[in-house]
Amino acid sequence: MTMNALTIKDPADLLRFIGHTLGFWPQESLVCITLDKDKVGATLRIDLPKQQGLEIHFAQTVGAYLTSDERANGIVFALYTNEQPKPGEARPHRSTIAALTGVLAHEGITIRDGIYVTNTNYSPYDTHPGENIAIPLTTTEYSRVNAEFIYRGSSIAPTNQVTLPAATDQREHATAVEHHKETILNGHPASATQDAHQLWTTMLETKDYPTDQDVLKLIAYYQFPHIRDRLMADIPGINEPPEHILFAQTTQAPDWSRIEWAKQLPTHTYTLTAPEHAAPILTTHRLHQLVGRQRIQSPPIPPTRPRHRPRLPLRTPHRPHARRRHHRRLEHQQEHGIPKPTRVSLNRRGSIQPRREWKPSMDPSN
Repeated sequence: MTMNALTIKDPADLLRFIGHTLGFWPQESLVCITLDKDKVGATLRIDLPKQQGLEIHFAQTVGAYLTSDERANGIVFALYTNEQPKPGEARPHRSTIAALTGVLAHEGITIRDGIYVTNTNYSPYDTHPGENIAIPLTTTEYSRVNAEFIYRGSSIAPTNQVTLPAATDQREHATAVEHHKETILNGHPASATQDAHQLWTTMLETKDYPTDQDVLKLIAYYQFPHIRDRLMADIPGINEPPEHILFAQTTQAPDWSRIEWAKQLPTHTYTLTAPEHAAPILTTHRLHQLVGRQRIQSPPIPPTRPRHRPRLPLRTPHRPHARRRHHRRLEHQQEHGIPKPTRVSLNRRGSIQPRREWKPSMDPSN
């Protein structure tokens, strides 16, 4: 299904785009969106550092994620927090943003803009102490991007909390998962990934709850990050490289019924998961919900000026004073009967032939 492109024009549009993309309103978070000239790329949300002295490590972690988008040359960010600024500072987490600016600059990525968001209002992040230009957060509900997302069936949850069913927590299930893990470790990594791919694809295509034995195998596969990434890329049913699917850089439309079914399977899988194996399943459960939100394609931001300008005719200088000299030279040649020189070139056989007259193209795309 093809969606019309969205246009982000102001901070209200950007904040609502973040909320609908994530599926919830962030709290104590830094959200970064990569940009490729005039197009939006990947969206990253990460918890803000809770301790002092971790700014460099935090910035390096964020930079490593953002540079995975190879086409990114800039970012915009939104900092969600209710933390009060330190004395003399206009905004909190100044050292964190400064460290991130340096890390991204080393990779050739610039921060184009930033928004400071609290529970009640938002304002530009880069302001001076004492400036009060906060806008009520409720005004973002009337943005055009928010209206378009709601029309497409999207909504923003107040938090990212997930309600899960009760787990059975039977020891025989944990023992079976450990046995499958030993089998995976003793085998070839490529074979294990392929076997997990076949098992997971069968579950997605049959649209029926799998047996307990297959579920326990799936739990074991999810304990290995490289296999888990492969299974995540299998969800949309798109035949493109896994890294493109995971970062929503695809050109094909996903299978939405397949995605809806994939969102139910982790919930069923969790009922047979022991506590020591639950973390990957819980993470995957949340990621499945986020993958479903990729149905809303990243909207391109319109350029502020044309990327190309029409070409001028041949031999006509761009600078005004050079153009005047050019016209005076032509008038002098006509006045004294000096013939205009003929431009020639050599063909493949070495003979001289007149060069074909060049006609300028006024198509900016050429």
